[in-house]
Amino acid sequence: MTNCHSPLFKTVIAVVLTAVVGLQVQTEVRAGDAARFFPATTIVYAEVNQPAGLIDKAQQNPQISHLAEELKSIPAARKAIEGKDFQKFQFALKVVEAKLGQKWPEALSSLTHHGISFGIDPVSDGVAILMQAKDAESLDKITSSLVEMVEQDAKSKGNDPPFERLDYREAKVFKADKFGFATWKNWLLIANKSDVGRTILDALIDDSQKGLASAENFQNANKSHMDNAIAWVYVDIDAARAAKPEEKIYSNRADDPGGEFLLGGLYSAFHETPYLTGELLPIDSGLKLKFSVPFDRSSISEERVHFFGPEGKGTASAPIRVPGNLLTVSFYRDLSQMYQRAGDLFDEKANDDLAKADVGLSTLFSGRNFADEVLSGISPQMQFVIARQTFDDEKPIPSIKLPGFALVAELKDPKTAKKEFRRNFINAIGFFNIVGAMNGQPQLEIDFESIEGGELVTTNMVPEVDQKPDTEARINYNFSPSIAFSDNLMIISTTSELAEAVATSKERLSIEPAEDSGDVQNTAMLLSVKELVRLVVDNREHLISQNMLKEGHTQEEAETEIDSLVKFGRLLKNSRAALSTSETSLDFTLEVEINPGISPRE
Repeated sequence: MTNCHSPLFKTVIAVVLTAVVGLQVQTEVRAGDAARFFPATTIVYAEVNQPAGLIDKAQQNPQISHLAEELKSIPAARKAIEGKDFQKFQFALKVVEAKLGQKWPEALSSLTHHGISFGIDPVSDGVAILMQAKDAESLDKITSSLVEMVEQDAKSKGNDPPFERLDYREAKVFKADKFGFATWKNWLLIANKSDVGRTILDALIDDSQKGLASAENFQNANKSHMDNAIAWVYVDIDAARAAKPEEKIYSNRADDPGGEFLLGGLYSAFHETPYLTGELLPIDSGLKLKFSVPFDRSSISEERVHFFGPEGKGTASAPIRVPGNLLTVSFYRDLSQMYQRAGDLFDEKANDDLAKADVGLSTLFSGRNFADEVLSGISPQMQFVIARQTFDDEKPIPSIKLPGFALVAELKDPKTAKKEFRRNFINAIGFFNIVGAMNGQPQLEIDFESIEGGELVTTNMVPEVDQKPDTEARINYNFSPSIAFSDNLMIISTTSELAEAVATSKERLSIEPAEDSGDVQNTAMLLSVKELVRLVVDNREHLISQNMLKEGHTQEEAETEIDSLVKFGRLLKNSRAALSTSETSLDFTLEVEINPGISPRE
């Protein structure tokens, strides 16, 4: 009976995984060096070259050291550190370090000195990790010491040796129940299947120049790899699509308007793209994750022009910034064209539902065709804005404090369009009041006011009888639905505060890529982690109560969990995401900034 699941064995594996996950500093890497040893049928390949440099820089970087200390101060982390399990982990780690004669970062640096590669091969159902150590002597010392420790642990518990020792050509093989590993010169191979292990060992010993590195898709993907990438991943979409052609992402159909609006462009890309690449890159005070697929925007099909724009150059407008701005999503979507192409894009049920909706909407807009005449008057450049709202002490304050939400659209003919939208907004409020009265809901009062460059139609929730201003009111008091018009903008908002803030805002956030890059940002998202944390703090008591009810935690446990979330959030600053096209690719990028306030001097 093997003992691969003993606490000591789990400790060794946990140390390796924890350190690998933590490698987030700049280094020079070259993708594809070890790909020639993996089977040509490998469907997912990832690697980190020179992890030793990452570990060394991480140890020497005072900001990373300070960040680690900040993380330790988070209530949940502090509680875990003080727990018995972590103390046992620390003891086991010291035993490992004593046996190796060096600290675990040094051992890991030596073990992975020239690189770590990972691959998944669907043909053999194999998963493999390949590491190149600093030298054969270091590798032999580390692996021999760890195997000896695990075997001694098994023996002390009366269990059989966990590894069967074998020789394969010039390599030493250690085979366990569900996995095995092998060493050859300064190479360490870990695999879950014998077939994939033998294939990689043969390629290593024979110094193969083929394997995955010879595959056309991989060679093309490797050309776009950035030299300063921390990590790089390749996925063979051709193989994945052939294996499971029924997967929704490859169908080129969203079937419903919501899915098409959000993901229509991705359906176009994944319907034909041969591969996907991903990179983790260093940026100032943070990290950038980028995924790319080959994409010819000049040959976009007619049914997807609504998503990408003519010639694939539909550009999102500069995001609007308002006080308390939590999230802004700016995007290019031509709703009129999407509506007109419904027959090609959606299934029968969705088209039937749209046909019914079209009758009612056309009636509301004085018999005008909704797709051809109403939606065509709205520019494809739109935005979605979310912001924390403030509450007047003289009015009922809701127990759950929600942010405000606003849809911002550009009108092609503001003078004509705003009359119809204003009238229908007022009609909708009247309808909601009638339905609300029947269900005992508070009523909405309508008010009109002029603002710079336009007008504002607002509503206010009428306080209930005997409702005191300082009483925590029902959730309805988060809402004061409003519509605003400013120059060519129409803002439909859940709160009058946000509607006015957007309508009068003069601040725009830059999302433009470098002028010579040729990239066009189709969708851009900006998230303020600072405001998100403030929203959590606003609702702290409610979140603690919900945590106690749903998770069964004590008040102390619930407070620790919520306060840990707040503490962790304060370590971050902003996050940006974008979907963009170039002449040859479709790219999704995500950037996360560490709070610059974190400093060793604090």
